[in-house]
Amino acid sequence: MVSPLYLIAMLLGAAFLHPLIQNRSKLAGQLVVLVVLGATVAIPLQWLMALDIATMQAVVFQTAGFTAPLSINLQVGVEESLFLVIINGGALFSALYFFRRRTREWEGSAQILLMTLVLGVNGLVLGRDLFNLFVFMEISSLSLYALVATTKTANSYEAGIKLMVAGGIASALFLIGVVFLYRMTGTLNLDDMIANKQVVDNKVGITALFLITASLLIELKPFPANGWGADVYQAADPGVSALTSGTSATAIFFVLYKITPLFGFELLQVVAASGGITFIFSQLLAYKQDSVRRMLGYSSIGQIGLLILVVALGSLYGEAFTTTMFGGIFFLVLLLAGNHLFSKAGLFWMSGITGQHSLGTMRQSKTVRLGATGAALQGILTSALAGFPPFPAFWAKWIVITALLAFGSYWWASIILLGSLIEAAYLFKWFLNAVKSPVDPGTVHDEVIPEDFPEEPVKEPMAGASPAGIVARIPRQSSGGWIAPFMAAAVLVACGLLLATVFILRGRISGYRDMVLLLPLAVLVLWTVFDVIRVPFKLQMGLAIVCSAGYGLVFLPGLDGIRLVFGLIFIAGSAVQMVPLLNRRGHHRGLAGMLLALVFSLGNLLFASSALEFFFSWELMTITSFFLVVRGRQASGAALRYLVFSLGGAFSILAGLSFGSSPLAALLLGIGFLVKMGTLGLHIWLPGAYAETDDDVSTFFSSVTSKAGLFMLFLLAGLFVQEAVPAGFAAGTRLESLLSGITFTDLLGWLGVATAFAGAFLALFKEDIKYTLAYSSMGQVGYMLLSFALMSQLGWMNSLYLAVTHLMFKGMLFVAISGVVYRTKTRLMYQMGGLITRMPITFFTVLIGIIAVSGVPPLTGFGAKWMLYTALIEKGWYLQAALAMFASGIAFLYLFRLIHVIFLGQLKDEHRTVTEAPIWMLIPQVVGIAGIMLYSMYPSLLLKPLEAAVAPFFETTISWDGYTVLSTLGYWNGTAVMYVTMGVFLVPLLWLLIVQRKNTQKVGQFNIVYAAERPYRPETTHFGYNFFAPYEKALGFLHKPLATRFWYRVVSVAEVAGSMVRKLYTGNIQTYALWIVIYTGILSSILQRGM
Repeated sequence: MVSPLYLIAMLLGAAFLHPLIQNRSKLAGQLVVLVVLGATVAIPLQWLMALDIATMQAVVFQTAGFTAPLSINLQVGVEESLFLVIINGGALFSALYFFRRRTREWEGSAQILLMTLVLGVNGLVLGRDLFNLFVFMEISSLSLYALVATTKTANSYEAGIKLMVAGGIASALFLIGVVFLYRMTGTLNLDDMIANKQVVDNKVGITALFLITASLLIELKPFPANGWGADVYQAADPGVSALTSGTSATAIFFVLYKITPLFGFELLQVVAASGGITFIFSQLLAYKQDSVRRMLGYSSIGQIGLLILVVALGSLYGEAFTTTMFGGIFFLVLLLAGNHLFSKAGLFWMSGITGQHSLGTMRQSKTVRLGATGAALQGILTSALAGFPPFPAFWAKWIVITALLAFGSYWWASIILLGSLIEAAYLFKWFLNAVKSPVDPGTVHDEVIPEDFPEEPVKEPMAGASPAGIVARIPRQSSGGWIAPFMAAAVLVACGLLLATVFILRGRISGYRDMVLLLPLAVLVLWTVFDVIRVPFKLQMGLAIVCSAGYGLVFLPGLDGIRLVFGLIFIAGSAVQMVPLLNRRGHHRGLAGMLLALVFSLGNLLFASSALEFFFSWELMTITSFFLVVRGRQASGAALRYLVFSLGGAFSILAGLSFGSSPLAALLLGIGFLVKMGTLGLHIWLPGAYAETDDDVSTFFSSVTSKAGLFMLFLLAGLFVQEAVPAGFAAGTRLESLLSGITFTDLLGWLGVATAFAGAFLALFKEDIKYTLAYSSMGQVGYMLLSFALMSQLGWMNSLYLAVTHLMFKGMLFVAISGVVYRTKTRLMYQMGGLITRMPITFFTVLIGIIAVSGVPPLTGFGAKWMLYTALIEKGWYLQAALAMFASGIAFLYLFRLIHVIFLGQLKDEHRTVTEAPIWMLIPQVVGIAGIMLYSMYPSLLLKPLEAAVAPFFETTISWDGYTVLSTLGYWNGTAVMYVTMGVFLVPLLWLLIVQRKNTQKVGQFNIVYAAERPYRPETTHFGYNFFAPYEKALGFLHKPLATRFWYRVVSVAEVAGSMVRKLYTGNIQTYALWIVIYTGILSSILQRGM
């Protein structure tokens, strides 16, 4: 084993010799720094190979042949080795970032300071002597002071002074505490103190430990004594900020981790409270920030606060808490610290590469945008920091939340989840600002109707713009720095894949058979390679379709019942709807791989046999679908809203998984599933996400991913039959009698019918055809939820029947409309008209689709409505049946408008050369039509398998007589309905076409009567404009966005809280020093009261 003394000596010697080497050759000086820093990574790796990891053994090295306290004793163990690997790795990547920039300020003395900083942090990790820890802390602090001022700006000088003042106070407190401890114990050796912990278990000893702890906490920038730290992050060079956030802070945190065995109960409570408060308030402050680097600085402070909280809780709750964790408290800390170090450093480097300091300037800029490589790197780093799989923070999040909830620590779990949600919101807001199209304002959540006098047209993007409108113009002097964030992203991806494999092989998931869970990750890696070597997109998409079909052929035969039904929806339905993407030309990096990963993530939900399996696949589904939404031309605002709601729902699910089968579990899990379905109140993400996504991708969200929540409701249906109100609630009052007996399914039923009504009503007044279809999908999901809530054989059969047929007819409609938009270049219905002659196949598809959706005979929708109303009446839900019937009537109105306005009437001049949709878009339409017609004519082909799927759960209430299904209230024969309808409608149609053909007359554009509306500009003379104006005047009060207003107020609360807290930070050095003193005094007061 290599002695750690060589590591210290190597850094010290290189720092002294560097000026001589630098004077001869600048390149040689850089190579020396890189070689030395590379050796600081290699040596700890050699230690890991030499140590016995199973026993977590440690070896202590002495200096000068003496023992402590006469020598510097350095301990080499598994913990020290792993932390040095990540700390020194981060420093090595920082050196690469500095050197590739080729700027003069990072030559000479700056390189020496970098090595002395690494020397100091290595001593902090290895040292076991308190006074030597003080020395190493001073070395690292002095180096950091100088590095902050290296850019030689007024702000950096001021930030350096603030850092010195805070560091000086912290050093004084640390040194006073060391003096008191040495006076009491007679030793400075940390191991000796831990072995004789009882010596300091008194007021004087606790006070001495508190001074040392307060010193370390001040160095880690706790709330509210962290204003100076945020100023440092904002003013320093991004590379220095990366060192401050990762290398320096992680090492100081490790010192705190080393001394926690000395802490008593009271001190641990104080430390935990400080860490938790710092985490949540730092996220609130970051959310309100416009400065990118200050935002990242608050995020770093918050992440360190989370680490402090986790360590304190681990020691506070003892073995009963840590034994519930996989790998123990150190494994959790390592995951969080390593993930934060590389992801946050990478994001700081990205902010330096783009040269953007403010989110406001990024919103206004149309030239500084990330290209495909930069977007991929920032996406990986942001996803890692936000805790998405497979990155280390995901596993850490799972471990700590499940452990806290299992231990009954609900408040701390809530704080961590809330803070993580806020952090994800502002991090992805920055990501979207960096990658969005120049024509995307970032605020599009609803249809956009042109104004009376449109603004100046947006100028064409500058030369070099990508097809998506993303302009890759990065300042040339910093473009070479890509290597550092690339290395950080590569480390995070590699660690994530390794952790996923380890969790599987260690049995934390289920075993070797569940390697299928890694398929989405394998797809992302493989298709990334395809993008790098520029495999043609059509070939990539063709392989994706083949892989999706192969997945179904291999895995679906092993399923049965309800799982098989949803398996066909997720896999077979997705394979068919991938076909339209074959129409695309050019390179679309990441699209095919992300789409296939989404399909596999949905498929993996079918095979989940544990909570971790399910949550892993659910989160993968969330992040892959988000990156698909982002690709829309004006989708950044909708994408952010979709992500925040999806992640909030996922956190609700994560919490619910820890409460067994209790009503609280049903509530939390239900909220998570309902968010994914887009039910009323939780739906505000839905219209934008469905409509602003690329036209040929929107169909996946409506017809496939929306069913994920419904599938989980079926899978966990037993949770929702219990009473929603706990026993004894409002006992002895009238409220108790009103709420008694209300189950979750009763509430779901009302929510379902309300969603169906709201979806239809909101779709009624939309001019944008995609928003009409989006709200229509919301309404259809409401019918599925209502049918599920009936908890009867017919209800469940109808819910599954709707899920399958909705896949077909809504997939048909979205693909057909994407073809219309593709040809006409507009989504506004009043800008279309007369397309029946130009796009007859598409017209027929839409005709079949709207008949199926509306529920009129003879197609599948009629059967669905018959089963729904029958089941509702059998259940005694008469009010719900009436409201559902009213919603169906409203749906017919917007569906009539859909086909009438687009395909009938007068053809626009600009559309006279429009041709039929491309063949790749017609194929799914034909498949959907065939399925709809087959199941309409012979519904038993679908209903009998569905009946078998729900048979284990309910008694049989229907019977069959040939093709006729019989219930207690009547019967339905789909074949007979089809024949009768064809006879009733086809005979008159043929008569009109043959006999009355000569007497027909087409209605001209102005040969119309307006419904009490006077057109005020030429564009509005189309009969489809404001089609249902009378209804809107009568019922417009129902059209108010109440849910949107509610969520806006929730967001405003967070913004106001952040603004109020921000007032504490004036930028004044004396004020910051005062806050440090006040912070220390408050902690001391709380500790004294606890003692």
